[in-house]
Amino acid sequence: MSASVQPSPITYPLPPDEEARLAAVRATGLLDTPPEASYDDITALAARICGTPIALVTLVEKDRQWFKSHHGMEITETPRSVAFCNYPVADRQFTQVTDAAADARFASNPLVRGDPHIRFYAGAPLIGTDGHAVGTLCVVDVVPHRLTPEQVHALEALARQVVREIQMRQQVVELQKLVKERNEAQQAILASESILRSFYNSSPYMMAVLELRDDEMYHVAINAAATRFLRKKPEDVLGRPSSALGIPEVDARRYIQGMHEAARINAPVHFEYVRQFPSARHVLLATITPVSGVQSPFPRFSCIIEDVTAARQAEEQLAISRERLQFALDATEEAFWDWDIITGNVVFAPSWFVPIGYQPEELLPHTIDTWNKLCHPDDNAPGWEKLQRHFRGETPSYEHDHRLRHKDGHWVWFTGRGKVVKRDETGKPLRIVGTNLDITHRKAAEEELRRAKEEAQNASAAKSQFLANMSHEIRTPMTAILGFADLLQEELPPDQRDTFIQTIRRNGRHLVTLINDILDLSRIEANKMPVDRVQYNTSQIVSEATSLVRERVLKKNLQFSVEYDSAVPDTINTDPTRVRQILTNLLGNAVKFTERGSISLHIRREGTGTPDARLVFQVVDTGIGLTPKQMESLFEPFTQADASTTRKYGGTGLGLSISRRLARVLGGELTVDSTFGVGSTFTFWIPLPADEACDSPASTAKPRPLSPLAVAAAAEPIHGSILVAEDGPDNQLLLRLLLERAGATVTLADNGRAAIEKFLAARDAPPPTKPFDVILMDMQMPELDGYDAARLLRQKGITTPIVALTANAMSGDRERCLAVGCNDFISKPIEPSQLLDSIRNLLPKKS
Repeated sequence: MSASVQPSPITYPLPPDEEARLAAVRATGLLDTPPEASYDDITALAARICGTPIALVTLVEKDRQWFKSHHGMEITETPRSVAFCNYPVADRQFTQVTDAAADARFASNPLVRGDPHIRFYAGAPLIGTDGHAVGTLCVVDVVPHRLTPEQVHALEALARQVVREIQMRQQVVELQKLVKERNEAQQAILASESILRSFYNSSPYMMAVLELRDDEMYHVAINAAATRFLRKKPEDVLGRPSSALGIPEVDARRYIQGMHEAARINAPVHFEYVRQFPSARHVLLATITPVSGVQSPFPRFSCIIEDVTAARQAEEQLAISRERLQFALDATEEAFWDWDIITGNVVFAPSWFVPIGYQPEELLPHTIDTWNKLCHPDDNAPGWEKLQRHFRGETPSYEHDHRLRHKDGHWVWFTGRGKVVKRDETGKPLRIVGTNLDITHRKAAEEELRRAKEEAQNASAAKSQFLANMSHEIRTPMTAILGFADLLQEELPPDQRDTFIQTIRRNGRHLVTLINDILDLSRIEANKMPVDRVQYNTSQIVSEATSLVRERVLKKNLQFSVEYDSAVPDTINTDPTRVRQILTNLLGNAVKFTERGSISLHIRREGTGTPDARLVFQVVDTGIGLTPKQMESLFEPFTQADASTTRKYGGTGLGLSISRRLARVLGGELTVDSTFGVGSTFTFWIPLPADEACDSPASTAKPRPLSPLAVAAAAEPIHGSILVAEDGPDNQLLLRLLLERAGATVTLADNGRAAIEKFLAARDAPPPTKPFDVILMDMQMPELDGYDAARLLRQKGITTPIVALTANAMSGDRERCLAVGCNDFISKPIEPSQLLDSIRNLLPKKS
């Protein structure tokens, strides 16, 4: 028989419980173990009884047949596929093959057809107490053979002996295991007792076993710490009552009461007491526990006593420190927190919850997640980054401004400060403590300051843009004025000369308009815009406003219409100048920003006979229109739709702002509705009295404006002597011509001092010299200005009317002039008709 025998495709039977059987094979503990004499003796006896050269004790595994004992054969295993033992193992009964070559099951088996040419096989299964066949005791011969019944019985008996050997070996192994485990347990107990004894004797806590006899306490066992505390040797303590050990009666009674209580509840009892020694006072914490399972006629108790004197003193100091810290925190309005980084638990001071409107129990459990859930999402990540930097030791402390959500939903600002107070041996942070300070008011102030700064920057930028626009707007007409004034010095045809003069006047009036816009804004912002309410023809206001833009409409070839959408009052009680100013601005803007299409002015009355009756003007154009963003800032001063609008169309950006404010001064409003690229509708309304009469207004034509001298010549003559105090030669000439054309006698003075001297001289001169009837006083002059001159004249008792002439037309200038004694106020550039009307009103009335 050779170990090189290869398995053939021979089929063999398998037991129905093959997996359990294989487990039983492994449980024998025999696989791959060395030969043993007890098994070898059985195979030698089996071969001798059966008269065969070969006898085997086999264990049949999943893929092999292994021989625990092999009498008459050298190999130790074969593949299972060629094993004869498959049959007795599967059938669990004795199997005999008398001539393998003649048996269909084995005729093709390589062990039959080849070496060792098996012809005879007989096997008895090895069946354990669990019923599984783990292998066989078998005999083999190379010639046909048949066992006698006695031989069969003997082979089966020997098989049972093999099973007993296997079982006995398993029992021995189990017994050895139990002995080993018991020895190990005994060693562990001894080691544990040694360790426990070591702990017991080396423990810093006082330990003892007490026995309660007749309501008196005895020491059965005691450790070294307890004997040191009692200042006695163990032999002087053990077995003796407490009364003999010098223990105070009051302390002994505490222990006895504790033992009775522990026995009653069958659980540990704790109590604390003070032992006063001559040298010191000790605070002791005792724990008494019943001891069960002890063979003793008296109840026994274990007793552990801890000297907590230092701990109690530390607690007292800690309480004092916490009280001082709380006083300090209360004084600084900061709320304390203490975070255990490992567990995530946080101790929050009660004041931590107050600014966010919670009670402490509403946010249980108090962990770092409580903080995270309340923290604003935008502040959480930056805060964690700062914490990590501090944890890594990159910063000496943690500080971060963050928001926490209030119970009612709004956000509260805090400054969180903290510092790691405990790290492990590797430097890992374990604990951090800190405070929260409510800074909501500070943040609100900072935000207000930021907005104010932003508004100031925007205002500065707007005013810078305004100054740039103003420079352009002023320089452009000034260029025309100076240029055409130079050309007038040449010999020119009359028609060309008239054109140049009209150009100079037109640009001059444009400059006046710019200046008036600035003055109007100043007056409105100072709440000093004068409003003169008079009864005025409605159609006259509309006609005057439209006549100013009609020429530009015609030049741009635009359609222009004025439509009365309903019956409107024939007259209205308002300030016609301000209404005309608003309409002129709206119509001028419409012409400016409309390149093709139409412009229309609609006038209608709303709410006839009601308290909220109003007169509505709507200017509709098909111009460039506005975006929603442009409309947001359209009525802000110094702004236009955008910078490109200013560059392309010009203007100061004040017109619409002034118009809206004027509308509100008049008790009305100005609004806009616009679509970019389509056009705009500006709606302006003023209130009407409920009883305002309605009529269809008749259109009136605006007469062509006359020159200043023509106005003077055509006006009602002025019969009087006028003293003009003016230091500017050009203005002196203009005023002289204007007044003389109107019929007045004019005397000039270069400054205030000269004016006073000439006035006094004329007053005191004998006839036919006449005193002056009116004084025109420029307020800005050398030597003595108009303010001081007027004041001095009034101080001298002079009541002659004084008209202030000044280029200062800002808010408050009129009041300042009237305060020094002036009777009227006219701003430069002078409107001739206004000046002449003022003088007529001030001249003495003829009887």
